[in-house]
Amino acid sequence: MKYFRTIQLPVKLTKLRQWPAFLCMLVCSLTVFPPFAYSDDEVFCFTDLGGGVCEGNEKHKSDFLGKFEIEKGSDPILINFKFRAYDGDDSEEWKLKRESLYYYSPSSGYSKVDETFYNIEMSSPRTRPQWATGDSISGGDDDGKPDTYYTTNLHLTFHDNYINKLEAGEHAFWLWIKGRADDEEYNNFYIEIGVIIRPKVKISGLENASFGTFLADGFNRSHYQTFCAHVQGGGDFKITPTTQNEVFELKGKNTGDFIDYSVYLANVGSSIRQIRYGDTRHGLSGDVTENCTTGTGENMQLKIELPEISILSVKPADIYMDTLTLTIEAD
Repeated sequence: MKYFRTIQLPVKLTKLRQWPAFLCMLVCSLTVFPPFAYSDDEVFCFTDLGGGVCEGNEKHKSDFLGKFEIEKGSDPILINFKFRAYDGDDSEEWKLKRESLYYYSPSSGYSKVDETFYNIEMSSPRTRPQWATGDSISGGDDDGKPDTYYTTNLHLTFHDNYINKLEAGEHAFWLWIKGRADDEEYNNFYIEIGVIIRPKVKISGLENASFGTFLADGFNRSHYQTFCAHVQGGGDFKITPTTQNEVFELKGKNTGDFIDYSVYLANVGSSIRQIRYGDTRHGLSGDVTENCTTGTGENMQLKIELPEISILSVKPADIYMDTLTLTIEAD
C-alpha cells in the first residue's frame, strides 16, 4: 500500500525569478458403459476448486483456494467449484447449506467470523445477494442422469471495518459448505482461504511551504516543518520525493525561469540529510498511530532550502512555484 501527500512551494520575488484419451475397442457386440460406476446407493460429491470431476462419496473434503492481497475497498474473492448428486432412485435432487466462516490462528485455533464483517454472494447455481450462515438452497430433478454437474460461484467480500482490525501479515480463513443428495446425510467441504494484509501507511500534518517575498520582512530561504508518517504496527517505511516539475526546481509563473531548491528528510531525533530527486530512503521508523498521537508527537522532519542570496538576486521578478509529493510505502 502506498500513501502520498503533496505540498505547495510558493516564493515571490519582487526583482528576482505493467484428454480424454478415447479408448476405442473393436468388439463383437456394442457395450455401453455408464460414465461412472458407483458402489453406494446414493452419491453426493464436490469437485476440487475450479471444477473437474468427482467420484463416490467423500464425507470430508478440503481444498486450498489460494492467497489474496486485500485492503479497504478490495474486490471480492471468487470461489468456484462443482458438485453432483444421485440417490439411486433416479433422483438428482440436491441441497447445499452454508455454515460459518472461520478464522484460524496458530495460537488460539478456530473462531467464527461475525456475519457483519463479510458477505458471501452466490451467482450460481442460484442467485443470492447474501448467502447467510445456515441458509440452504436446493435443486435437481428426476431425469436419471447421475453425471450432471452443477457449478457454484461464490463471491466473498470482507468489509472495511474488519480489514482495518487485522494486523499486517498472512491470515487463514476456512469456509464450511455442506451438500447432500435428496434427504441423505450431508457431506462437508472445507475451503481454506489465505489473506495477506499489507501494512497500512499514511502521511498527515504536512503544510504548504511559503518562503515569502525576496528580501522583504518574513523572507527565509529555508523552510522547516515536522509531519507524521504512520505505519500499521509501527514498522519501518521508505519515502520517495517527486515533484510536478519533475526536478527540484521552482518555476516562474510568468517568466518560465527556474530556481533550484534542496530537500532534506529524516526521522525526528535523527540528523536531517539531503535526498536527491526520485531517490528512495529506506529504514525510516513509522508511528503506530495514524496521526502520531503518542506522547512523542510527529515523527518526521522536512527541510526545503533555496540557494544562496547571490543566486536569487539575479533571478527575474516573478512568482515561483512547485508541488512536492512525498510517497511512503512499508519497508
